[in-house]
Amino acid sequence: MSQPVESLEGECLSLEAELLNDADNMTKLIRMSDICLTLDKRTKSLQYLRRAMNLYLKAPSTAGTGMQLADIGLNYWKSGRYMNRDSLRVNLTSERSRLLADVLKVLETIKKFSDPALQQIIMFKIAYVKENAGMLQEAVAILSELIALQAMDGVELTFIILKAAILLKHLGNHDQAIEYLEFLLDDPPTSEGYGKTHILAFLALVYDQHPKRQDFVVVLRNTYEELLESYSKDLAKGNKPLTNQKKIEKMLGSKSISQSSEVWEMLCLQAVDRCEYIFAFEYMQQAIDKAPGKHKMLHLMSEVCYLLGYQDRAILYAEKAFELQSNNEELRQFLILIHPSKWQDKLRNVAPTKARHVGSHQQGSQAIQAVEGEEVTEQSWFQRLKSEGPMALLTAGVSAEQKERNAKIAAEKEKKKNIKNARKNKKDAAKAAEEEKNAKKAKSGRTKRDPMVDGPARPEKPLVTIETKRLIDIAREGKGNIHFYDGVLRKYSESRVPIERAERQWFAQQRAKQQQEQT
Repeated sequence: MSQPVESLEGECLSLEAELLNDADNMTKLIRMSDICLTLDKRTKSLQYLRRAMNLYLKAPSTAGTGMQLADIGLNYWKSGRYMNRDSLRVNLTSERSRLLADVLKVLETIKKFSDPALQQIIMFKIAYVKENAGMLQEAVAILSELIALQAMDGVELTFIILKAAILLKHLGNHDQAIEYLEFLLDDPPTSEGYGKTHILAFLALVYDQHPKRQDFVVVLRNTYEELLESYSKDLAKGNKPLTNQKKIEKMLGSKSISQSSEVWEMLCLQAVDRCEYIFAFEYMQQAIDKAPGKHKMLHLMSEVCYLLGYQDRAILYAEKAFELQSNNEELRQFLILIHPSKWQDKLRNVAPTKARHVGSHQQGSQAIQAVEGEEVTEQSWFQRLKSEGPMALLTAGVSAEQKERNAKIAAEKEKKKNIKNARKNKKDAAKAAEEEKNAKKAKSGRTKRDPMVDGPARPEKPLVTIETKRLIDIAREGKGNIHFYDGVLRKYSESRVPIERAERQWFAQQRAKQQQEQT
């Protein structure tokens, strides 16, 4: 059972005070980092975590302590997976990569203790870190060793087999991947959140991308049928089975599941959210092959490729996304990051254009250009007439669909206009009320408060509680753009500045002293 926030805040303040006099206490540093991460104080959490990691790497104590550090490090790394959760922008900062490298150092140190109870779980975590650091061959070797050992201590063997199958396919060993996946069909790693739908989807993907695809035509068709059945069952178990059923019908209305990209898109987004980036890469590749005109998927694919170290592929997918959506500012900045020699001058000197899309589904003379805030019009009435025939004459050269679009745009304009007028009326009413209030004050003869008559102001002194301290920490970290207007709170906040400066100086002196002793 998790502790309430108030309790964690109190423990955090207590530990912070204790660490001023006991800065090298490993237990308190680990606990402090864990609490700060729970309270979303990521800067503080990383500060204490790095301090604990450095101390442990210099003087390893126990394997258990190292496992605590590795687990907090991986939790921190996973919790910071997005720069922007709403737009699914992956965190590609060097700080995140450096933390993963530090976690690997800690795990390699723990391994030297040769603790048989922790051996298999340590090997599995090392394989996971190496996989996300781009060391795929080493990760496969570790997973293969765990499979040979029939690993069961702290790990699930079926999940190890699944991860090995994914990596083997990614490295081009399709046959071995198929063997592992077919083994998992009757026993998927459900405890890790992967069911039969995941296995069937990846198995269909491997069949579909196999160099000898013609040998798997029949089994691929059967796998797609099983995938549709399994996917339908999963959606039927959800909170909105009828809505989900309509979703399937809509998805399959124009194309079969073997041609649709929706299943792969859903599974790849799930994999990104779990920080299973090789899994996400494979699912995304399949989705893009089936629907190459979706710029959001191309943008996400380019970021995953960059994270995995596939620089050329990242550039390729980012440029494809840019062709479809050139006004995306995040995509423009990403292009400058990964290929500055080509895009830096080109994009920084050209402002983003307004929305102007000619969809790939629109054909030739029927293309429509839309500019935000302007009425949509045809490129040519004669082109519409040529494409639609004499019926265009009955609508004065504008189709029924076009009329409906124009009506929607007009309604949207009217709605914006009404909102603007309502704001103006509200502002005018507030101004009139203020003028009336000032007029009443002037009539009464009293203008402003006179201390000689009314006495000094005596505002109530605020209570310094755990909640107020938490608000002060939030304001000092810059969250929520909070400012202090109360004198007591302001002085309390300002007093923290020299304390923290003294802490940093003390830590620096201790590090310098240790370095001198070592030399």
